[in-house]
Amino acid sequence: MWECASGSAIKGETSIQAILREVREELGLNFTEQDAKFYKTIKSDHSKYFKDIWVFKKKIDNKDIKFTDGEVIDFKWVTIDEFDKMCSEGEIVPTINFTKEDYYKCIDK
Repeated sequence: MWECASGSAIKGETSIQAILREVREELGLNFTEQDAKFYKTIKSDHSKYFKDIWVFKKKIDNKDIKFTDGEVIDFKWVTIDEFDKMCSEGEIVPTINFTKEDYYKCIDK
């Protein structure tokens, strides 16, 4: 199954600091706070956890992606329609709550 890169904040980190660190650790990509746009927070009624979703718009070459910590073993670029199809066919980890509507809102940011 496929899953989006993600992670948890370390005590004292802000949400943006955590995502910048996680993307660097898991994908070898260096973004800055200026590259990021906050999209939304998702909080479950059944959990004490929440997810902040950040959008990064930056040209990335495949050779720039490096799996530095062993958590990620592969990647692929997909269109939103391909992602939607992968979700409906059970190829995406079901904890991903990012929809086609979210995608379109993010590209407008």
